[in-house]
Amino acid sequence: MKSRRFVLGFEHSRSIKPARLAVLVTLSTLLSIVVMLLSWVVHISGHHRRFQANTERLPLLSFQTLGLPAWATGMRFTASQWKRAIKQFTRNTEDA
Repeated sequence: MKSRRFVLGFEHSRSIKPARLAVLVTLSTLLSIVVMLLSWVVHISGHHRRFQANTERLPLLSFQTLGLPAWATGMRFTASQWKRAIKQFTRNTEDA
C-alpha cells in the first residue's frame, strides 16, 4: 500500500480491529489492480506522454503513478483499447 499522498494509504483510518484492517487492505489491493489496469490502457493508447514532464521516447512513469492522474482527469477509452490492455496485463501477470 502507498501513503495517503497517493490516495491508497490508510494511516488516518485509526482502525485497530483486524477485520476492519483486512477490509481496508482488500480495498486497497483491488484499487491498485484497477489503477494498474488503467495505466496499461493509458500506455497502450499512447496517452502516457501527456503525463510525462519532458521526454517523448521513453515511458518514465510507473504503472501505479500513471493510472492515478488518468483517473483524476476522467480520460475515456474505447472497448478495443480496454480489451488489448486486459490481454497484455493478463499475459504479463501470468509470468509473475
